[in-house]
Amino acid sequence: MKTSNVVRTLLYLTFLMVLNIGTLAATKPINIVIILDTSDRISDEKHPGQIERDKEIIKEIVTEFERVTKRHILASEKLQYHDRLTIAIPNQPSVPPVPRQIMKDLAIADKDGAGHRSLAGINADVENRKQVFLNTLDTLYEFVRQHRHTGSDIWEWFKYEAESYFSEDHQNIVICISDGYLNFDNIIEAMRIPRTYMQVSKLPDDPQWEQKIQGGSGLLTTGHDFSRYDIDFLMSEIRLQTDENNVPYQKDFQIITFYWEVWLKAMKIKSTDFGKVGHPVGQKVKNLM
Repeated sequence: MKTSNVVRTLLYLTFLMVLNIGTLAATKPINIVIILDTSDRISDEKHPGQIERDKEIIKEIVTEFERVTKRHILASEKLQYHDRLTIAIPNQPSVPPVPRQIMKDLAIADKDGAGHRSLAGINADVENRKQVFLNTLDTLYEFVRQHRHTGSDIWEWFKYEAESYFSEDHQNIVICISDGYLNFDNIIEAMRIPRTYMQVSKLPDDPQWEQKIQGGSGLLTTGHDFSRYDIDFLMSEIRLQTDENNVPYQKDFQIITFYWEVWLKAMKIKSTDFGKVGHPVGQKVKNLM
């Protein structure tokens, strides 16, 4: 009787394991794109400690990516992983772009199309690429520190570059680390196409601010339709501007997020989430996966 129960238990556990692996195999691989705002939000003078905070957030994301990737590897027949993680850095007007030598190491993806020889080998590959990625963050931020902060052109990135980062075969998780304000130096804004930047300060006392953003005062549409991609968008580290007494403009959060939501939905990105400085990014990313 006891032997029979043990056999039944083992068979049941085996069934659950096979079922779990089958579920993992049917799950889409993940494609994480971290959009990094390198404007004055990371200025050591204006916001000391923000760079270290950014690094911690990115490490959380990478750790979660590694966990999910290794889980997918277990379900792979050829010891491959199709998950990928990339950092995208929108240009700042009148500022040199981040060199390609730095950017190429800010990505984690499997380059061995034939598959790896062992589980230990493929796990080591993931670990090595992760370490190169994390080590390169220091080089990236050192480069950014050496240049002006004129404003991160996230509008231009979505217009001209975003689609090259997306994949129809993946779950695309776009994590934008930004203070939320799409603005530039005054001289640069004066030369830009209208509505490719925000005018948040003009709206808090306007009772029609929502209608204006939905109408002719919101961000100019890019003309893209991303509905064929499975995209989840998360913006983290929104930092509210303050008055002369250092009191945050609390209504700005509503206005900023509404600006982004209307614009993103126009591109058929339906899943959006927003968080202020200090909110638990790691848990939100884990929930998306």
